[in-house]
Amino acid sequence: MSHCPQPQNELLAIVAPTITWVLVLIGWIVVHWTTARRARRQEELGMLAAIEKRVIALRDLAVSYYTSPASDSDSGTVVRLKLELKSIVGSVRLLRKRQPNGYEVEGDIIGLRQAVTGGMFESGSKVRRPPDDEKVQNIWSRVDDLLQALQGEFERVNRGF
Repeated sequence: MSHCPQPQNELLAIVAPTITWVLVLIGWIVVHWTTARRARRQEELGMLAAIEKRVIALRDLAVSYYTSPASDSDSGTVVRLKLELKSIVGSVRLLRKRQPNGYEVEGDIIGLRQAVTGGMFESGSKVRRPPDDEKVQNIWSRVDDLLQALQGEFERVNRGF
């Protein structure tokens, strides 16, 4: 009997290493993509934690401002409140750059800004308010709204991960 080379075995010998390398490459791409996505998610969590700290610091400063009697340091507090608001807005903008289809919380930021700076914010006739005053409670409420909106947007943007 003559031993003729079998065409199937030759084809398999040629194609098998290529298939192996293609599978290895696809596996590497999937692992790399998953790792990069996890790293971006962790960075966003860090950014959200920093924003949360700033929002809480803003709330505490605003509540202290409205529940304290008028003093000479009020103008400095007003400046700090404005700077903190700008800082929060800037941080949220950075998040939006990272996730163009996420972190749509402008309405919540506007509500917080109005709660903090609305009314007679910069007037010289500041009146001390009790902790249960509507203005003070509105600040607390708007802070909670913003923090919940940011957390909800994070979960929405990172769904399925």
